[in-house]
Amino acid sequence: MAPRQGREEGRAKGREEGREEGREEGRQEAQHEIMKCLVEKKLRKNMSEEQMAEELEEDVETIRALIAEIRKKP
Repeated sequence: MAPRQGREEGRAKGREEGREEGREEGRQEAQHEIMKCLVEKKLRKNMSEEQMAEELEEDVETIRALIAEIRKKP
């Protein structure tokens, strides 16, 4: 294998790994936004943090962090 061909293959592999990391990051951000929307709906229903955590199958600290984010937004 020529050195140039090896570099090209390395670059292609690096680009694909970067794309995959970007897709995964996008999926995680989407899940986070969905969870924030669900918590916001439950806040409007005056549910407690504990009730939300139980219904959404998350821990209370995660729910509290999401509530803090929701309350920060303009």
